[in-house]
Amino acid sequence: MKKIFTLAVAFAAMTAIAAAGAQRRDSERPFSIADFAFRHSLVANDEGRVYRIHITNEIFRGLIQSYETDLAVFDSDANPAPFIVRDVRTPYRAQDEPAPGEPAKMTAPLFPLPPSGGSPASITGVTIKTGEDGQVVEIVGGSGTPGAGAGRFLADLSKIGTPWDGRPVMGYDIEIPSGGEKDAEAYADVYLSDNLRDWTQAARREPLIRLRRGSDVVASGVIGLDSRGPARYLMLEVDGEWELPDSIVVSIRAGEREDEIRQDSASFGGVPGDEPRSMIYDTAGAFPASEVNFILETAGVYAASVSSRNDADDEWRRQGDVRLSLIKNDAGESRNAPISVFRTNDRFWKLTMRDNLPSPPPVLQMRWHPKELVFVAQGKPPYVLAFGSGGNSPRLARPDLMQIALGGIDERDILEAEVGASAPTASPDRPPDTESGGTDAYKEWTKYAVWAVLVGGALLLSWIAWSLIRKNKTEE
Repeated sequence: MKKIFTLAVAFAAMTAIAAAGAQRRDSERPFSIADFAFRHSLVANDEGRVYRIHITNEIFRGLIQSYETDLAVFDSDANPAPFIVRDVRTPYRAQDEPAPGEPAKMTAPLFPLPPSGGSPASITGVTIKTGEDGQVVEIVGGSGTPGAGAGRFLADLSKIGTPWDGRPVMGYDIEIPSGGEKDAEAYADVYLSDNLRDWTQAARREPLIRLRRGSDVVASGVIGLDSRGPARYLMLEVDGEWELPDSIVVSIRAGEREDEIRQDSASFGGVPGDEPRSMIYDTAGAFPASEVNFILETAGVYAASVSSRNDADDEWRRQGDVRLSLIKNDAGESRNAPISVFRTNDRFWKLTMRDNLPSPPPVLQMRWHPKELVFVAQGKPPYVLAFGSGGNSPRLARPDLMQIALGGIDERDILEAEVGASAPTASPDRPPDTESGGTDAYKEWTKYAVWAVLVGGALLLSWIAWSLIRKNKTEE
């Protein structure tokens, strides 16, 4: 009997070891694309290139933990691509704008002006009508017409605007073609203005030359103008033999793009909390707040405290006190500054007023330094951005490999990958073998392995018990 009890204990221990081993193997299972709730295709088709993805508000709303542990990139075979997550270092261009190409150009009509009368950059004896946007509509009192020779002319630059990608305007290049066929030579003075009253000379005695020898033509009719910022109007004064057409071509000369990186932000409405005079704000995601503010819609001054927590069952953590204000004056209005918080991904925020809540209640506004995911297009495209997982996924990031990849390229050589639509089931963006879920398949295999051990142990124990009983009967 003692032997049977010993065997039962051994069998229980063996069962526990098998279950623990299965659980350990399950915890060590590699992370896969099936562990993420959201998958989006990426417009990044050049294999071997380094891309970056701006982590937008839409992505933050899909995170369960944080941007540091809840993001990954996979190739078309569901293999993870090397990546890191970091602060944005260079600004992103607007995704809905065309790619930068040739400098912006426009054709500007020439409006004749009367002679200067010895006073440069002076417009007298004419009436200039402009629209609400400052665009020239009509000039009354001018003399002369384009094509009749040299003179003074006004060009409207208001339509050309500024570069779409945020680069500053450093100047303009103007093309002044000659409308004639004969050899010509002239000089041009050019002035720029924002208001038709104050003019700045941008070019003086610039040569305009046209020479024809047989079928060969040598022409020099392009003038470069320096300008600190965009100009709305241009005045052209030509002296010499030069038959002007009725318009000129103007191109923007843009400088380097400014490296100003603006903070990202998001706003959230609240609902009344369980405590009196409190509001609860649910971000429904994991936003990396570094500053929070509460925007009043009703004028006044209020004292309050701010708390946050990651889960609805967690205890509230106090973030600090805030003095909310909205004061109106002759110059407009002034508001309180945001408060800085230690970087947190907490989902829930609470504002507790010292006195009564204002009506309507304030709106929560968060700010943070923009974040980005940088990856190597390794493996076969198309690539997939995956996010929204409660598991431990930092092991998918490869800072060691990314250090090698980023060590040999300039930041400007990192391409921007656009986030596309959700990758549907059984599409090239989500391989069919992940459709059933690698996690479920692995758990099924583990379950069968445990049951096999248990059944085998039970059979072994039964055989040993039967042998002992038979032996005892024989001895009797």
